[in-house]
Amino acid sequence: MKFLKNIPKEYFALLFVIILIIIFSLNDLGKSSQKIDIPKTTLETNFKQEKEQAGVTVIVEYLTSLNSKEGNLVFNIALDTHSVNFDDFEFDKDIILMDNKEKIYYPRILEEKGSGHHRKADVSFDYVPPPFSIIIKNVAAVDKRIFTFDKL
Repeated sequence: MKFLKNIPKEYFALLFVIILIIIFSLNDLGKSSQKIDIPKTTLETNFKQEKEQAGVTVIVEYLTSLNSKEGNLVFNIALDTHSVNFDDFEFDKDIILMDNKEKIYYPRILEEKGSGHHRKADVSFDYVPPPFSIIIKNVAAVDKRIFTFDKL
């Protein structure tokens, strides 16, 4: 403790101020990184759904900004993996929309991106009122993946 006697008092005051700044900064950091609790069902049924099976993640996202312009249902479909090649996947044949009366609609491809392990496309369907399901067929030995939208 003898070494503390050799330190000028101004340094103790400076150290005290630095410690206070750190404490207040950490307190503010905690507040800004708090999550807002949004019910998961709202996100899944309204905008974006994700399923991971057989090492493949499929994401179906309802694109609200494109729907209002066209009067159609527009979705972004993303396929992601590190084990399967998606080059043979046909977005216009392997994706369907099925309404609650089991009528089937095929998509129009608006835009395709990617190759190999990472592919995505924006697809458009004629407007169908919810509830309906987007069905992704024949991906990585999974016969079909069903994404149900009860409301938009």
